[in-house]
Amino acid sequence: MGRLTLWPQSGRATLARVKVIPVIDLKRGRVVRGVGGARSRYQPIRSRLCRTALPFDVARGFIRAFGLRELYVADLDAITGEAVDERSLGEVVRAGGRVLLDAGIDSLERAQQVHAWQHAGSPLFRVIVALESLSHSSLLEEIATTLGSERVIFSLDLKKGRPLARATWDLASPLEIAERAVSAGFRQLIVLDLADVGMDGGNQSLAICEEVRRRWPELSLISGGGVRDRADLQRLAATGCDYALVASALHDGRLTRADVCVGEDQSERPQATGSDHA
Repeated sequence: MGRLTLWPQSGRATLARVKVIPVIDLKRGRVVRGVGGARSRYQPIRSRLCRTALPFDVARGFIRAFGLRELYVADLDAITGEAVDERSLGEVVRAGGRVLLDAGIDSLERAQQVHAWQHAGSPLFRVIVALESLSHSSLLEEIATTLGSERVIFSLDLKKGRPLARATWDLASPLEIAERAVSAGFRQLIVLDLADVGMDGGNQSLAICEEVRRRWPELSLISGGGVRDRADLQRLAATGCDYALVASALHDGRLTRADVCVGEDQSERPQATGSDHA
């Protein structure tokens, strides 16, 4: 079986580089800059791409500068148990973004509510089911089956290499958790170490990504955190990653449009049909 992808990739076999998904961390209606997962320290971003930290401006900045419409949005308030910031999400969609949303899914009910969200008729592009939020591994299969494996992505959340799993989880190692998610029906997987985010130290999860790719070659594999430049993107590609989550290097200008835009320009792609577009 061929590798599943977030979107069609023209000439995938000829591409040697990972594709970039810009990251938007939302906090109190502003886009903030990640600092090693210490969310109390996150402050509104300052960026070459936009004049403000408002979600619309940041999303539009990513799209105009890089032609990248698929945007990973982490609603940090929702992740801590508050309501989803629907207004900010709507602004990202209004700017032209397709949202891959992490909103602190901790139950099937929450997953269904997030999945059902729409703005002006545009649904979410993908729903993130994150390890740090999910209350128990037994929910994985139920969520993947109910929402559909093509619409959900499991995020293997780490902190300095250790899984950010609740005490109710019965699995210990990153690869055991990845295996449980794959067995439950997930076909898209994020490997993200929060300690790397915004620290400009490179991605420390390359070995895990490489082993995930070796064991499950059919997965669509995403990673991120600590990406500094084109060389870091190449390292992720070498481990088998298909996509990289990036924020700071885009805002600071360390990655250019030429670095991140391989294959088709997302801004020029035709919209997907049915419920799979935003």
